[in-house]
Amino acid sequence: MKFSLISFLIFPAFFIGAMAMGAADITSVNEDSAPSGKPLPKIRLFPIVENPPNIYECGYQDGPPNAARFCNPTHLTTDGKNLYVADTSNHVIRKIVLSTGRVTTLAGYGGQFGSVDETGSGARFRSPRGMTLDKKRDTLYITDTGNHTIRKIVISNASVSTVAGTSERFGSNDGPGLSARFNEPQGITGDPSGTSLYIADTSNHTIRKIEAATGMVTTIAGRPGFLGFEDGKGTASRFDHPTDIAVDPSGAYLYVADASNQAVRKIVIATGEVTTLLGKRGEKRAGGRLGIPHGITLDPSGANIYVADTANHSIRKIDASTGETSNFTGTPGSPLFGFPQGIVFPDEENTLLISDKLSNSIQKWAIATGKVTTLAGPPGFPKNK
Repeated sequence: MKFSLISFLIFPAFFIGAMAMGAADITSVNEDSAPSGKPLPKIRLFPIVENPPNIYECGYQDGPPNAARFCNPTHLTTDGKNLYVADTSNHVIRKIVLSTGRVTTLAGYGGQFGSVDETGSGARFRSPRGMTLDKKRDTLYITDTGNHTIRKIVISNASVSTVAGTSERFGSNDGPGLSARFNEPQGITGDPSGTSLYIADTSNHTIRKIEAATGMVTTIAGRPGFLGFEDGKGTASRFDHPTDIAVDPSGAYLYVADASNQAVRKIVIATGEVTTLLGKRGEKRAGGRLGIPHGITLDPSGANIYVADTANHSIRKIDASTGETSNFTGTPGSPLFGFPQGIVFPDEENTLLISDKLSNSIQKWAIATGKVTTLAGPPGFPKNK
């Protein structure tokens, strides 16, 4: 089996597990050899490992900015005053006060995984990755990736409940709330009205929708188990491990980081029509071909899309109306970022917050000046101070 950087960055736990299990326990499927029109055989790409290796100052510690530690922080969301972090390999949700950088744990208990609906440290997650904030309802929605579920946290009292899916039961069923099934969902976003949630259901290669009022889950794009690269309407379109999703301020469009296709896709919500905004296997674009687009967000005006191009150690900017791109990488031998994953604007046009997998830290990028500093965690990559 050939390992790729794409697979490592999308499913890091798979490789950690592989080292523990030995190569004899690993199986692979070559998509090019799969029968035409047939779904690929199911393979488990996201085994959860209890004690991952201590790589790049991986740790768990609340406290002031320089003392705080994370372990594979992934997606981010913010209310403008606080930043919320999916601290994936610690199985917790963290909170950072933006004015001071102080870090606390909102829900979960560091290093303890499971699926428990409780309050604060009594709750349990299993490799949470995606998150979005409903400011009107003071609520965080979380993709609990290793449990194949969607969870909810009421911020005021840190109470955790399960919105959709059932722990450790993966699948692709649409339906109401707990009877629906997901397969390692990662990205999540909510429309501006707060009526719907949209999920990048990564290992189903689909985009799902949850009605907030009823909990009803439907599939709006892609077909479960059929990976590929096809534009089209609804289930006629194809994705390959979509990892993040963002909605524009008008609520009309979704933008998807289609990681293994190395592309950014656009979905018209009203019709389900899917097109490719940037990237295509084998095709080079301005600024170089996308590596692994892992995180995606829009600036507050909705004029520009920003993509965490993880494998290229860069942030890609895309003009939403023209598709014109810019690439921010730093200088040769001194990249601005290690492996950027989650990205979000703290309600400011010129500042981007970034979770960096390589340094296990949260970075702050002043777009106008290009300066990168560390908001919380160990000094970033390079040593940003």
